[in-house]
Amino acid sequence: MIVTFAIVAASLALLRFWALGWFLAVLPESLEVFAVDALGILLALAVSLLVDRLFRYFYWNRIFRRKKGRKAPALVRDLVTAVFLAIGLSTGLYLEVGVAASGIAAASGATAVILGFALQTMIQDLFGGLSINLDRSYAIGDWITVHAADLGAADYGRVEGITWRTTFIRMNDGRRLIIPNRLVTSNPITNHSRPDGAKRLSVEVCLDIRVPSEQVVNILMGEAVKAVRGRGLSQHPAPSVLVDRIEQDSVYYAVRFYFYPDRISPDEARSVVLRAAQDAVRKTALPTPVQQVELTQPPVTEIPFAQEARLAIGRVPLFARALSAEQQGDIAARCKLVILPEGGTLIRQNDVGGSMFVILDGAADVTVKGIDGGEQQVNVLALDDIVGEMSLLTGAPRTATVRAATRLRVLEITKEAIEALLPNAPEMLAQFSEILAERQVQLAEASNRTVHKKAVEQDLLSKMRDFFVRSFGAGA
Repeated sequence: MIVTFAIVAASLALLRFWALGWFLAVLPESLEVFAVDALGILLALAVSLLVDRLFRYFYWNRIFRRKKGRKAPALVRDLVTAVFLAIGLSTGLYLEVGVAASGIAAASGATAVILGFALQTMIQDLFGGLSINLDRSYAIGDWITVHAADLGAADYGRVEGITWRTTFIRMNDGRRLIIPNRLVTSNPITNHSRPDGAKRLSVEVCLDIRVPSEQVVNILMGEAVKAVRGRGLSQHPAPSVLVDRIEQDSVYYAVRFYFYPDRISPDEARSVVLRAAQDAVRKTALPTPVQQVELTQPPVTEIPFAQEARLAIGRVPLFARALSAEQQGDIAARCKLVILPEGGTLIRQNDVGGSMFVILDGAADVTVKGIDGGEQQVNVLALDDIVGEMSLLTGAPRTATVRAATRLRVLEITKEAIEALLPNAPEMLAQFSEILAERQVQLAEASNRTVHKKAVEQDLLSKMRDFFVRSFGAGA
């Protein structure tokens, strides 16, 4: 484009100053004066456009982008182009015709007033677009909410374009909203992308007022800490659970968490956390408020530990698939309850252990030591997740460190609890090895490794028999 304007400017200069006689010779005498003036004005415009293109190339595309780390707003670039053209036109008129810019402005004053009244809204849009680009209240790619009465409701969307007159917003549902710039500059706007970083959201969970709030907060907190590991959500700042309000028969809990607007929409983020909360409420059978007048038995809000252990064992796939209902009850009767405060260590990497844990409520961080000796988080565990099963069944050292991310209640299952069942159910180890082998195959496939299920199953079964040699031998 620069070369094109340079050629045009050079051609006009050649005609105006060196080949004017030849050029006028082919024109009627009545057009000679007009042709000379026109060539001079066109030459001035061509030079101004050439200067503008050079300015765009060297300043807007290089210096400005290198300093600011972004492209210059199109509206500002167009405004500078208009200034260059105005200078070129006024220079050409002054040199060729003798008309000064001040004379043009005075002559067109009355016309400008009339046009100003007629084009009032358009002028407001133009200056609104200019102010948006200058003060950088938002930019292309930002997620914003416009709180304008003329729109009927606050609209949330991503800015796709900003022109002289309008702002284009891609709505969360896929529609495109075109807003005049005067509405944007004259109404409040929430910019969800500024400043950088995660933004807070909240979801509401309503439960029966008779459920202990500490229990609910711990359960919801554990699920929230685990859920925010998902795409577009942020682990820092950490989620929180607050009692939002209390009504006659219900308590409303606010689960607060943080998300990145440029990675996931608010609706999707809320859905992730709400699904996790719903699963927790369903699994633990937490009662919801009674919504109509009826005679009901008081909800069971506190169950004996023996019953809680039995229910938790039944929800763990490892035991639900491998053990009968009676065997599950036998293990549950031999379990112990372990309660850890936030930050407490449940198991430590490389320690020798002969027990596993089932999480009843709360959340736990799973970390491993890196090459540099630092710890790296690899997982977050919450309701019904298990940890330490390989140490329990094979005697292998702990492969990770597990700490309480919140107040944590876990069910501890010891080697003695398994040994008590083996004399009457020696086939149980084979069932355990089959289930654990399936999980290891799935993990290998997820990391693009190939393992043979039968080989893994036989290896696990051999280690289990060695670890439980006395009990297994007694039942063989």
